[in-house]
Amino acid sequence: RVETIDGSAVSEEDYIPVNQVLTFAPGETEKEVEVQIVNDDQWEPDEEFFLKLSTLADSDDAVELGRISIQEITILNDDNPGTIVFKKRGILVQENIGTVLVPVMRKNGADGQITVKWRTIDDTAVEGKDYVGGQGELTFRHAETELEIPIQIINDFEAEKSEHFEVELYEPAGGAKVGPISRCVITITNDDEFNSIMNRITVMTSTNMDKFRVNTDTWGEQFKHAMSVNGGDLEVEPAASDYVMHVLTFFWKVGSLH
Repeated sequence: RVETIDGSAVSEEDYIPVNQVLTFAPGETEKEVEVQIVNDDQWEPDEEFFLKLSTLADSDDAVELGRISIQEITILNDDNPGTIVFKKRGILVQENIGTVLVPVMRKNGADGQITVKWRTIDDTAVEGKDYVGGQGELTFRHAETELEIPIQIINDFEAEKSEHFEVELYEPAGGAKVGPISRCVITITNDDEFNSIMNRITVMTSTNMDKFRVNTDTWGEQFKHAMSVNGGDLEVEPAASDYVMHVLTFFWKVGSLH
């Protein structure tokens, strides 16, 4: 008789159990036992179960079991639950936006249901005063690849400088991992400063970029300037808005190098 025995793998859930009698014909020396493995599209660690041989109570006394009467079978996991990252490293919003939706992506696989926790981290913006933060958990269903974290921005109708806070991803479950973009910076500006920043971005990506290409001798120097906040001007201390514009226009600047 051959029968299956659970290990970390569970019958019906991970495999279909077997309990059958093998009959060898005269001269027959080998038989195969087929065990069906259940593919559930859910990430799990590698699991094992066992096949056990035993003799029947009414079998011929000449039938004996050999040394290897129990066989371990390991089910290798081939599901890829993916990597969880923020879609953007930073988001610029107006104070009167109401609620900002922070996109979170699941990349490099989407098998099974996974979860990831998130939390807000104060910086110059303070939770309860500038925004309604806290912590929570996102649940990605099987094949789901993008979700959003809603965060309410508080409009206090007071003139103030740009402020920012962070949202962090941590403690993934279900086999997923958190990728390199695990934090997203949310920068809050008042209406006047927001319009000023956007106008400066427009100017930078037109007139200033033409001047930038004319005054730069080599591609290497262009790339060095693109990597630097304020174009590498060490005499001017960059403001918070300068860092915001640098993040928003960096890939445009690099893509425009000649």
